[in-house]
Amino acid sequence: HTADHPGGAARYQLATGTTTLPSIASVLTAVPYAAISTLAPGSNFAINGTNLAYAGTDLSGFNNLLALPVSLNGVSVTIGGVPAPLTAVGPTLILGQIPFNVPPGSQPVVVTTPNGASTAFTINVANAAPALLYGPDGVVANRQSDNSAITQTNQATGGDVIIVTATGLGQTTPSLNTGAVVAANQAYPVLSDINASIGGV
Repeated sequence: HTADHPGGAARYQLATGTTTLPSIASVLTAVPYAAISTLAPGSNFAINGTNLAYAGTDLSGFNNLLALPVSLNGVSVTIGGVPAPLTAVGPTLILGQIPFNVPPGSQPVVVTTPNGASTAFTINVANAAPALLYGPDGVVANRQSDNSAITQTNQATGGDVIIVTATGLGQTTPSLNTGAVVAANQAYPVLSDINASIGGV
């Protein structure tokens, strides 16, 4: 309400909407600095492309979620024909999770927006496809004894137990459901055997 418009005034500006279909350029693990294209059920993915969403959004406004949504701002993704849970969408990037019930092998990824569906993009799915969390200086690791970050000035030594974060380790026991939001203090051991080496040892 203003002196000139005592009944109220409204201002609006509408941008021209796009009618272009979404296009996928790549599908990789959603780990910074790690361009890994083989993905595992339950792992986080990043779809790069164009016209993937008209307006970007994430889960910032969602409270007390029990499961991740399979559609955000009218955008959805299927992998092997299975709806994928999403955590963020934008014009050039979509983040989400590979459904646990997608079988290993070559699988089509399709992004659908209000404008229609993209051409299928084929990815390789494996039972496990480990991807360590990287930072600008390499693998993100912490010393278990004091939870301090392993850096050039705080290097690990023989006998140290170090903690790393990874995605793509496959199914767990007890089994996780696709998109389920679980308590951070609940342990879910993975079914696959894990072997690690440092410096080739």
